[in-house]
Amino acid sequence: MKNKKIFILILVILLLTGCSDYRELTDMAIISNLGIDKVDEEFHITVQILNSKSNSNDDSKKNSSEVILYNSKGKTIHEALRNTSLESPKKLYVGHLESIIISERIAKSNISELFDFILRDPEITKDANILMIKDASINEVMSIITPLESIPAESIKSSIEVASKIQGSVNNIPFDEFAATIIETGIDPVIPLITSDNKKVNPEKRIVMSKELAMFSREKFVGYLNRDAAFGYNIALNNVNENVISFKCDKNNYASIELVNNNSKLSYDVSKNTLSIKSTIVGSLSELNCNYNIKKESDVKKLEKKLEKRIEDMLNETIEYAKKYYKSDFLGIERYVLKNDYKHYKGKNYNDLRKNINSNIEVKVKFIQKGSIKKGDEKY
Repeated sequence: MKNKKIFILILVILLLTGCSDYRELTDMAIISNLGIDKVDEEFHITVQILNSKSNSNDDSKKNSSEVILYNSKGKTIHEALRNTSLESPKKLYVGHLESIIISERIAKSNISELFDFILRDPEITKDANILMIKDASINEVMSIITPLESIPAESIKSSIEVASKIQGSVNNIPFDEFAATIIETGIDPVIPLITSDNKKVNPEKRIVMSKELAMFSREKFVGYLNRDAAFGYNIALNNVNENVISFKCDKNNYASIELVNNNSKLSYDVSKNTLSIKSTIVGSLSELNCNYNIKKESDVKKLEKKLEKRIEDMLNETIEYAKKYYKSDFLGIERYVLKNDYKHYKGKNYNDLRKNINSNIEVKVKFIQKGSIKKGDEKY
């Protein structure tokens, strides 16, 4: 009896094992990048497929491109993707999607349809980066093969990761974070911009991360934050902790610091319609092309004051954009009131408040390292 039970148990285990939905890797077309545009009520998509044959041992296939682009269109994004089967001999697989690139045209109309498809499809990874194209076509950017990365998707992914860490005006935004911000009450998202650059010195086209950011009002794109406003935005929201900031140290020359720490606090007084930003910046002096003696505390203080003025200007630029593009609450002013002053939350027209907002900005800068050279403009 005991042996019979063991036999039945083993039989059940064997019957329950296996992969009913198993697919061979060679039977799938793995999408690394997805580009989406909309023209005349039709979705135009570009998919970047990893070419598995380029990595095969067959010498005749080693020189083939590592990626293949397919273009198709349809009344829905899903239909457009399925229509690539007219060209691709393999079924598309979106489980390893790295980037979603949208056009300005679709961003201006409404991207809710994009949300519906990506959030509804369980196969699509939701942490793919989302970017908007500027001054280039999606096809152009997705087909660029750079000297350091043979796969454009890897080049785009690396560019975002590096730029978001060391460039204060660039953000790395996963799709799920972007979608969550749109759904959340009282805050609107921004996303990074990507373009191509054809240097005169080098005719090869390069993938370039823009120093601007795209602003949204719910599901619609409304405008661009310029470089200073984007930098100020990231300082105000504590999104930047590593960067080089240049500032004028005299009439014609510049100095720079390497940012070590940024501790900023944003608050809003709805009764006075005043946005307050207090920032404490710690950095090391990395370059000084003016005649200051950094052994003197008074000279160091003068440099710190000049940098404080530069950062204040960037934060003021951000607030000017918040007033100009008042339909976009990218600073999360309404959310701040909702979370911190709920009794005054209801009955307010936040568009009007942002349009006429006052500001109070305080910046404190501290140099912790000044380098081994004791005087600015010192000759070697």
